[in-house]
Amino acid sequence: MGCPQSLDYTSIFAWDRRELTQKQIDVLQRHGIDLALIRDRGHATVIISSLFNYLEHEAASEKQKRYCRFLGHPNPWQLTKPEAGRWIAEHLLTRSELT
Repeated sequence: MGCPQSLDYTSIFAWDRRELTQKQIDVLQRHGIDLALIRDRGHATVIISSLFNYLEHEAASEKQKRYCRFLGHPNPWQLTKPEAGRWIAEHLLTRSELT
């Protein structure tokens, strides 16, 4: 996953050392992260934050880029996955209002 801060993680606060919450377990499992690698609640927080940061900046898929281009985006090749999804949704809504 490439998140250096997770490798050097050390618990600071008492809550950091508690067991993982069910929500943390659910998120980690949904993204295929081995729970045996997670030390405690604080470590899970660092991993999940890194994961969400990665997902927010992940490049749009080729299919999204091509569809954005078809819908008239001026530069779809620079879009992130979330940006492309929002742009497509906005422009599909606009197109449906025109018909």
